[in-house]
Amino acid sequence: MPKIPFPTPRQEEWADLEMGVIIHHCMETYHPDLPPSQWKRSPDKMPASSFAPTDENTDQWLQAASKMGAKYAVLVANHVTGFSKCPN
Repeated sequence: MPKIPFPTPRQEEWADLEMGVIIHHCMETYHPDLPPSQWKRSPDKMPASSFAPTDENTDQWLQAASKMGAKYAVLVANHVTGFSKCPN
């Protein structure tokens, strides 16, 4: 008979948080005109120097998340294009 897996206490604690937010803030944030199909293939159109956040109000992001009931937030800054070299 197979052994039934049960969540660990830490997994149960995380599940009890119920709702959170995942914020994807990446290179493509600054290039809304570039179609997703070209994100990995366009380092010339998305140079690292174009990722220069200066006016973001991250406190406002978390306040909005908190108001909707989020108990945690994850910031993803290296998704698809991010800060790493992507193979062609």
